[in-house]
Amino acid sequence: MRVGDYMTLENILLNIIFFLSIFFIIFLADFYILSKEKGKKRKIEKLTSQDMYIIKKFNLNEQLLSLRKLNFHISIINAFIIAFVSTFVSITNFHIGIQMAISFVLLFSLIYSIYEIYGRHMKKKYGKNNE
Repeated sequence: MRVGDYMTLENILLNIIFFLSIFFIIFLADFYILSKEKGKKRKIEKLTSQDMYIIKKFNLNEQLLSLRKLNFHISIINAFIIAFVSTFVSITNFHIGIQMAISFVLLFSLIYSIYEIYGRHMKKKYGKNNE
C-alpha cells in the first residue's frame, strides 16, 4: 500500500467513529462502575486509587472536593487515554511487537502527563494552602 492510501476521507471518518465509540464505551463503563447503586439505596461515591493519588500528591483539601465530579473527570481522562492509544495503534501498520511497544510508551506517557496537568489544575482550585 502507498502512503496516500491511508489518508482517504473514509479512513479518517472510520478512525473518528472508532475513537468516539471506544471513548463512550469506556467512559460509560468506568463512570457506571464508580457510581453504581447498591440495592435500592442512593448512589455510592467511591474513593478510588486514582482519587487518592491526586489528593495525596497534590495536597488537596478533601472537604472542598466533590467526589462525584472528581470521578466524572477521571472517567473522561481514562476514556480519552484508552481511546487515543487504541486508535493510534490501530492506524499504524507495524509488526505487533512494535505496536505493543509504542502503545506501552504512549499509554504511560499520557497517563503521567494528563494526570499531572489535571492535578496541578485541581491544586490551584482545591489546594490546602489556597484556603
